[in-house]
Amino acid sequence: MLRDLNRDNEALQLANSVETTIDEVAKLIEQRRLAQDVLKALDEDLPFDNYLLELFNIDLDGYALKIRIKGFLTVNLNKINQLRTGLKRDLSILEKISICPYCGGRGEKISRRYVRFDERIEAVTSAKKCDHCNGSGEISFGETVSKVVENARNVVNLFND
Repeated sequence: MLRDLNRDNEALQLANSVETTIDEVAKLIEQRRLAQDVLKALDEDLPFDNYLLELFNIDLDGYALKIRIKGFLTVNLNKINQLRTGLKRDLSILEKISICPYCGGRGEKISRRYVRFDERIEAVTSAKKCDHCNGSGEISFGETVSKVVENARNVVNLFND
């Protein structure tokens, strides 16, 4: 019982951490989109809002501005990739702790008993559905954690190399 509570708490804490990371990635993606918009406008000599330049906290124009924005995009992508690596690690941990510890993820409990037949003893093996995971092999941590895990998988797959 205590082990189950610890597992649930660990999953919930990890899900909260994953959710925070997802929010950080969303902000970086939005900044990336804005930077790409400015870069496109510069390449095509189109006007763009000055508030976009405030995002980068720079007062340049022309070629120097393009170089600065390209540098920003590189750093931005590196940050996104670092966060994705952390998300992959956290998802791996969540997958490991979601394996039912009672059946080892098989979904059934195997029991062995020994029966005496005349002068010999034989092992009789039987399997029944695991009562703790209802035969699924996984422990469910609830709808909230499931949604966070699904969102994290989407973010991890967003920039597949």
